[in-house]
Amino acid sequence: MTEEQRYLIDINGYIVVPQALDERVVATLLDEWQQKTRGKNLTDVSFNWGEAWRSLIDNPAVLDVVIECFSGQVRLDHAFCVTERFGNKDWRMHHQAGMFDKGLYYGIQHGKIHVGLIGVIYSLVETHLPDKGVGGFCCIPGSHKASFEIPEHFFMIKNNPHVQRVPQKPGDAIIFIEALTHGTYLSEGRFPRRSIMIKYMPGYATFRQPYNTLAVTRTSPTPGYPHDDGDGAVDESLLNEKQRRLVTEPAYARGKTYL
Repeated sequence: MTEEQRYLIDINGYIVVPQALDERVVATLLDEWQQKTRGKNLTDVSFNWGEAWRSLIDNPAVLDVVIECFSGQVRLDHAFCVTERFGNKDWRMHHQAGMFDKGLYYGIQHGKIHVGLIGVIYSLVETHLPDKGVGGFCCIPGSHKASFEIPEHFFMIKNNPHVQRVPQKPGDAIIFIEALTHGTYLSEGRFPRRSIMIKYMPGYATFRQPYNTLAVTRTSPTPGYPHDDGDGAVDESLLNEKQRRLVTEPAYARGKTYL
């Protein structure tokens, strides 16, 4: 991360990386968009679709920033494509600072960034076209560091002087802290949205509940000591529901049932 990027992501909660995807990759993704997304408003990305899609996983223009935010301990949690029909239909943003129980947070300690979920938005089209309307990402800059609860009416996008729209050109990427209060500025014109969203988490955490969740059958062993096959064994059938959730349910943040 450059000195400028580090400063801007700290004070604003997001940065724009111009031309994070070159024209060739953008053209390939656009050509394959309709076939791969099947015309849906939202489609989860399959990295089996081709090399252009797989290149989004570890794009150096973006990943170097993400790696520093997670001190190298990072994993890709989920990825999806959205059209202009996806978004906050009631013109309402979401998220705010300090949602630690949801894996959404931001802080600086010992000179390092500590963050939960990070979002990356690649746009394959321009998102600010006066003759076609405007759309795309918007946010309240700096809200990822707020120390107080956001006033309820500040979640609204329309007629909110604190909301900033962030335009993108084809191939630009927005990297943002998910604890930032943000949303979608819906186009009221003929604006076509072709955005790919990649979400990263710390390597130890999961934001969305995994597609397949296998129960934990052994607790983690203490390192540096000998173990036999029975040490740490957990039989889910012997546990009550609260015990099961505490011991055998895999780790994830969003959608988790709390005690």
